[in-house]
Amino acid sequence: MGRNRGAHIGQALRALHTRKGTIKCEDRVQSLSHFAQRVVTLAAGLSEGGGLQPGDRVAIASLNSEWYLEWFFAVTCAGGIVAPLNYRWSVEEASEAVKQIGATMLVLDQTCLQQWPDLHTRCRLLRLQILLGPGLNCSSSLVNPDEVLTWAGSKQELDLKWAPDSIALICFTSGTTGSPKGVAISHNALVVQSLAKIAVIGYNSSDVYLHISPLCHIGGISSALANVMVGASHVILPKFHAAAVFDAIRNHDVTSMIIVPAMLADLVATSASSIGAFSSRHSFTSIRTLLNGAGGIPALLLDSTRLLFPNAELFSAYGMTEACSSMSFIPVDEQDSTGQLGGVCVGKAAPHVELRIGQPVTEQKSIDSHENSSPESVLFREGQVFTRGPHVMEYYWGLPSETANVLSADGWLATGDVGWMDEAGRLWLLGRSKDVIKSGGENVYASEVENVLMKHPGMLSVAVVGIPDERLTEMVVAFVRLRDKWIWEDKYQGKLSVTGASNQIQLEDYRGNRVVSQIELRIHCQQLGLSRYKVPRLILVNKEPFPTTSTGKIKKNLVRRMALERLAKNRSRMEAGDIKSWTGAEPLEQSPSTRSRL
Repeated sequence: MGRNRGAHIGQALRALHTRKGTIKCEDRVQSLSHFAQRVVTLAAGLSEGGGLQPGDRVAIASLNSEWYLEWFFAVTCAGGIVAPLNYRWSVEEASEAVKQIGATMLVLDQTCLQQWPDLHTRCRLLRLQILLGPGLNCSSSLVNPDEVLTWAGSKQELDLKWAPDSIALICFTSGTTGSPKGVAISHNALVVQSLAKIAVIGYNSSDVYLHISPLCHIGGISSALANVMVGASHVILPKFHAAAVFDAIRNHDVTSMIIVPAMLADLVATSASSIGAFSSRHSFTSIRTLLNGAGGIPALLLDSTRLLFPNAELFSAYGMTEACSSMSFIPVDEQDSTGQLGGVCVGKAAPHVELRIGQPVTEQKSIDSHENSSPESVLFREGQVFTRGPHVMEYYWGLPSETANVLSADGWLATGDVGWMDEAGRLWLLGRSKDVIKSGGENVYASEVENVLMKHPGMLSVAVVGIPDERLTEMVVAFVRLRDKWIWEDKYQGKLSVTGASNQIQLEDYRGNRVVSQIELRIHCQQLGLSRYKVPRLILVNKEPFPTTSTGKIKKNLVRRMALERLAKNRSRMEAGDIKSWTGAEPLEQSPSTRSRL
């Protein structure tokens, strides 16, 4: 046990001794060669003096730092399994995760120590705690990393060890319902996924990669490993702050980073607020690649992104934790939403990835039923997306029943997404199988409706849910948040019967605010090709941000509850004609100068 089992992420360290790049975090700088040697020594110290055995689980709770990367590699080189904890969790969530995987060692920084001061007392199996940071005076229950370095003694050579099943990482999902599950990911999966990003995105040793995605998430981990493998330089931000991102790009000539739409929106807003308007003088020309890792980028945001990063090639990736990050890639310029069956095109599978379309959602059976054990793709037929290949997780840690529900005996993983394949082999996503609204005998995919609504210039964010309805089974309801300088007018009510662009209603009040209404949004949906049964029958305004998971996914169960509470509270007022209480919007202030632009 513990010896050569194939690929190992630590194999990338050998090449770093000849690389010229650096790793920078705050005011600290070290060469890649020095980083690699520290990892080797820490791994030896963990094995020799720390008692770490192959297969032992080590939880890491920390903001991004070079120390985080050191310990990620050191633990896995010693045969341990790294289990990152999300620093945004409560102490109850963190302790539950530690207990779930049976971690015996905890590595944490000052931020998480202050946030979870009693974590170690809640987790009785923990026998060793490491406090990250230079020159820290640790209490008797905490060990300084410098002490671990001394445990190595004379052992200064890289001696790679493997955990059972070659597991390197337990990465927790951020499901929108229920508790996160620990996804067991192998060395082989991490290596092939990193190679895919190198091949598709084109990372190389001349890159300066900016870490802004948390290293507790699979996207941040996978891209970090890819850039270690090619010998790129690294600039690490402990947490995402738009101003800090701009400073890092300017000061270090950053060339690449991964991003999500919420981060892009913050960057655009911060840049606009500081300069008043975009211009080439305020753009960041060193950025050559941006990888979007979470959903589509609205058209207005994409236009602003191109002005902000004019030399950047933008890619979008489709992936999930259970697939060790990305399964398909597509240049954003090629991303399309005009397919025959709708949805958003997420591109072709990475070279090592198989993608197939299984049964239609309404006919799905267990993962190992005869029909689904080897799903056969049929062009232009919607169904659940399956994937197979070396990137797929080994199992959910300690959850065999849950594993059997999504992973077949011959390696097919049910992603939980619904989509279809076109004749070019491109995958089109329609939404989550659990996020399907059954309305009037038809399937309505919430994400498809959300994508259409987000193309309206007044939308900041959107959440679409289904709520019980006696006639339709479920009614399509949209919650919307408006951008600044947009206000809501719900004067226009009634049956949607016009579709022509000349009939689109758009108002502007006497203060120059742009006005949007429920009827306008419904017309907008139909003009962009959304079938009438998919158009929301009710649109509600939400002033506060939607409840989300730690990775920014909207918690639809809570949004659905919000909708039901709004309906129950205001039904009688609606019947009395009180529109404001029904929609949650301020009515348009009437004025002689209010005008319609038809």
